Amino acid sequence: MTRTSRLALLPVLIAAFALAGCGGLDTDEAEKEIGDGVKKQQNVENVDIDCPSDVELKKNDTFNCKVTGDAEGNVSVRQTSDDGDIVYTFAPAGAIDEEGRPQEESP
Repeated sequence: MTRTSRLALLPVLIAAFALAGCGGLDTDEAEKEIGDGVKKQQNVENVDIDCPSDVELKKNDTFNCKVTGDAEGNVSVRQTSDDGDIVYTFAPAGAIDEEGRPQEESP
């Protein structure tokens, strides 16, 4: 029997920002804001955030960003409006699989 670790499902960081760019979401600004948040939350100096560059502005659309450096993991991002407002959740490496789903642990 497997069980999901409750710790792996808890969001480590959630934040909201308005990031509208010309014709799409300003992912460069999203990467900066997410990076600043991860650094602060994880108490680290060096992180790189890699988000897709062609994100359409559309409420409830989601995408993932990869976090590398002193903190590693995945950021799940959801747009909360058509104006570039986002919320995101950082999951440290080991808490997610390659597709951004929570890992399951054996008892």
